[in-house]
Amino acid sequence: MRRPVIDRLLRQSLWIVLFLLTVMAIPGPVSASPLPGTCFAVQNPLRGNRPPSDVRCAGTPNGYEHATLWLRLPIESPSFAGNPALLIHSTRFDRLGALFLFADGSTETYEVRRGAFGNHWHFGGQIEFQADLRTTPLTAIWLRIDHLKRYDLLRIRLVPAGLVTRQFELCAALIGAAIALLATTALYNFALAAAVRRCLFLWHGLWATMMVCWGMVWSQGALLFFPEIAGTISSRLLTPLAGLAIFFAMLSAISDMQDVLSRKKRFAIVGAGLAVVVLSGWSTIPSVDLHLVGNGLAILTLSILGAIGSGLVIGYRRGDPGARGLLFAWTAPMIVLASTQILDFSTSLLGGGAQIAVLFTSALQTICLSTLATHRLGILRVERDAAIASEAALTELAERDALTGLLNRRGFVRRCETAFGDLHHVPFGLLLVDVDRFKRVNDQFGHEVGDAVLVKLGVCLQELEKSHACLAGRLGGEEFVVGVSGIPEYQLRQFADHVRERLYYNDSAFGSHNLDVTVSIGVSCGTGSGPFAVLYGEADRALYRAKADGRNRVVLNTQSAKYL
Repeated sequence: MRRPVIDRLLRQSLWIVLFLLTVMAIPGPVSASPLPGTCFAVQNPLRGNRPPSDVRCAGTPNGYEHATLWLRLPIESPSFAGNPALLIHSTRFDRLGALFLFADGSTETYEVRRGAFGNHWHFGGQIEFQADLRTTPLTAIWLRIDHLKRYDLLRIRLVPAGLVTRQFELCAALIGAAIALLATTALYNFALAAAVRRCLFLWHGLWATMMVCWGMVWSQGALLFFPEIAGTISSRLLTPLAGLAIFFAMLSAISDMQDVLSRKKRFAIVGAGLAVVVLSGWSTIPSVDLHLVGNGLAILTLSILGAIGSGLVIGYRRGDPGARGLLFAWTAPMIVLASTQILDFSTSLLGGGAQIAVLFTSALQTICLSTLATHRLGILRVERDAAIASEAALTELAERDALTGLLNRRGFVRRCETAFGDLHHVPFGLLLVDVDRFKRVNDQFGHEVGDAVLVKLGVCLQELEKSHACLAGRLGGEEFVVGVSGIPEYQLRQFADHVRERLYYNDSAFGSHNLDVTVSIGVSCGTGSGPFAVLYGEADRALYRAKADGRNRVVLNTQSAKYL
């Protein structure tokens, strides 16, 4: 597919997302989630634990927030034969009881309270009540809920007894996998943040951490460790955790679009994110109006998504790599978030509804973000390695003599310090080599021949480096230097004589003028830590005596043996 076609399809998808986000801002009718045909009654909690006789089966209840709400559930469906399991999605209440009535007049009663769900809770944020298996037909199921916060958030399911266990197992496996992925990517992003010291990965890690906490509280997995938060406390924690997750996700998005969003837009988005955090924290107050808080959070969240969505579109059109990566990771979550506001998920997705859809999409999103981060870091690492290799090559060129390929003075001194500088008690010999009467070679045979002689000597010294633990360099002109470690003073002269013999050069290809090249060597002895200037000065004085004594010889400065 050609690139313009891909761009057009992507732009169309973005416009669809923005349209869905716009539709989300239009308030719709509030519908009750309990089963169709549910009858209800609201009464004073002091009137007893028996269901009332006067119930209504149309409309929605009012005034239940500070009273007892009774619900009679329809059980006429033949699929519910054999005592169905009653599943209630956890929400804010003080006490929840289930009353099963049978045709023979017998009853079974179950109850949970805030902070004490016992063994009735399951992963997926659900509470289960199931009567003992019996042959007597079930005639009615009543729910008693004290101080329910919002009726429209109450989700109830009646599931055949043969399916409920498999649903719980599948739900627990899927939720556990999503939370495990979020936790793994959180740790991965924290490690990246510590390694490369970038806030982007810190925000990613904090966002994934908030989603882990939110998923554990919503799914009731946190009750394994903190059973006392069951019910109202855990329900109150969900909104602040969601607000923090939105805030950190927003920070990760704008930190990756610094070149796309202006400074004012970034401050405005951060301000909206802080307002989300404050408003979600306000929702934990018992007397707060949740409808008002919910509307405010929806408006702020839509504003943040709209600003980030516009930034993604602008960044994509500009070719910004950060915006392109975020567009890939954010499109699906934005569509799912819009769908949860437009569509009624109710008890779908194994009873998890919109929450389980958000959890699964968040796990997918964090995997995409981590994959993109890894890819971008891989590119940066390749570029860094190439830069290091180029720098090393330039450093090597800067420390090499262009004619002979030997180390120059700076390179020789640095390599000696690296190789032998820490060997404070190991003898180090410095050989200063000078070509005898080299000016006459240049004058008699020309500078090209003189350069060829220097190249030949350089080749001999490079071969010497390979066969001995030494370093060789050219200090300039016809002066060479050799550094050798680990040879005592009494053997250093023998080594220097060996070098002198290796560097002897004789060529009779010039007719009557025989090219005969010898060298003189001055030797000083000390340690590899130097200092180089002192050793060089002593070797230079020894070289001066070698030339004064007739050249083509080695002179050792015996006073320089400081390692003894």
